[in-house]
Amino acid sequence: MNRLQLTNDGLAVNISKDEIVNAFHCLYYFNESHHSGPPILYHGVPIHKHPGDLFNYQQLIFEQQPDFIIGGAY
Repeated sequence: MNRLQLTNDGLAVNISKDEIVNAFHCLYYFNESHHSGPPILYHGVPIHKHPGDLFNYQQLIFEQQPDFIIGGAY
């Protein structure tokens, strides 16, 4: 597994790319501070998805050109 050598004020930290992704998700989804700020809007409608997820959906839809999409809620 690839590990990155990060330094912050002289402190070296070894962390894998998977650990960085996991830490990002935990910080975003389990941190209540992003819920208390202004809502994230798409065409004026509040969304509860991460904006990066919306970009990924758009890319998949453009590339795959599906005949229909089945959506689900969480």
